[in-house]
Amino acid sequence: PKHNTNIMMSSSFKTVAIIGATGDLGSKVTQAFLAKNQFDVRILIRQVGGKAKELEQKGARIVVTDFSSLDSLKQVRI
Repeated sequence: PKHNTNIMMSSSFKTVAIIGATGDLGSKVTQAFLAKNQFDVRILIRQVGGKAKELEQKGARIVVTDFSSLDSLKQVRI
């Protein structure tokens, strides 16, 4: 089935935070937001690697996060 990508266009949100942006599905979602060129895309990752740097070069902002620590997650500023 064809998905309606216009949902992203109708949103009043301009900043999106994506967890799992370097995975198979997450990278596709991230690239879709970046392709719209209308969103401030933040990718929350454990450590900076090659895939994260590729997404950063395309316009995503990297936010290194410790997902095992509730305190760390509370301190994330998007």
